[in-house]
Amino acid sequence: MDVASLPDEVLSPAVTADQVPRLSDEELDAVPFGVIGLTPEGVIARYNLAEARFARLDRSRVVGRRFFDEVAPCTRTDAFQGRFVRFLGTQEPFVRFQYVFDFKFGAQTVDIELVRDPASPLVYVCVNRTRFGGVRGAEGLTPAPLLRELVREPDYVLRDTFARRVVRVDGSLFSALRATWDKVAPKGWQVFCEEWGRQWGRRAVVDLEAMCLEETNRSLRDLPIAEAVGRGAQLLEAQGWGRTVADFSAIDRSGAFTITLAWSAHGESVGQSDFPRCHLFAGFYRALFVHLSERLLWVGEACCRSQGAASCSFVVVRADRKQALVTALEQGRGDVARVLDLLSEQRP
Repeated sequence: MDVASLPDEVLSPAVTADQVPRLSDEELDAVPFGVIGLTPEGVIARYNLAEARFARLDRSRVVGRRFFDEVAPCTRTDAFQGRFVRFLGTQEPFVRFQYVFDFKFGAQTVDIELVRDPASPLVYVCVNRTRFGGVRGAEGLTPAPLLRELVREPDYVLRDTFARRVVRVDGSLFSALRATWDKVAPKGWQVFCEEWGRQWGRRAVVDLEAMCLEETNRSLRDLPIAEAVGRGAQLLEAQGWGRTVADFSAIDRSGAFTITLAWSAHGESVGQSDFPRCHLFAGFYRALFVHLSERLLWVGEACCRSQGAASCSFVVVRADRKQALVTALEQGRGDVARVLDLLSEQRP
């Protein structure tokens, strides 16, 4: 299978709270607001990626715990737990209210929506953050604990500021992955890496939204495009992948823009090649730009450090021009300017 035959995923509209009970775990992790699935007894049964990031808790450490008593004691009030208990006793499909989550690292004003599906015993707590900082919760309540207070872990378990468990690896891991893939499925590297990157990008978007809201009280989509892209670039650079620069100067002429990843760690690690190898980032950028623009886009790598180029360059177009981009990349042979010229000539 080649990249031109890859199916386009359906660009789903923004998920609403009433749809949450029917989402799979993977779909919940792509939702940019917090979701907590509670049993009638208040035990956490489901906990999505966004809530883990905003609350700085590892979901593997909170699933199975009592939400009101152990994980979020600041909600042990009539305004929250009381509403939850009363909601259980009604047939109402949802209830909405505003609340202040009191964390030790700061308060968060949130819009809460309790929803349920008749086919499931769970009540879903949907949490939209509207403000960070400001007035803390009611006096006398215990703030939500930090992860290190909730569970004791060995010193060799590494975590970042969002309580994500992290590992430090060198480029040999990706070199070994590429060598293994070439051995067992030599024609599948591009398809695999692009999908891997897209899944990674969808989860990274949740992290970016969490950081953006915490730092600016604004959604990533509310920022100017250059600033939003810059935040994605900062994330990649902080992780050591390389430095990203986006160039929108050719968009009026060609209907495309470019992304350059300088000193790509992935491009260096996978070894020399006659073809671009950083399809992982093509998938990542695709997920980021689809989130920002709310429309289907396609990303193709024009040249790569694995080919001896100084940097890895990608071209982004609307998804309906995917075939035109594939053709231009084949004919351009690593010359980004030539690729843009070809897209200009083929522009409808």
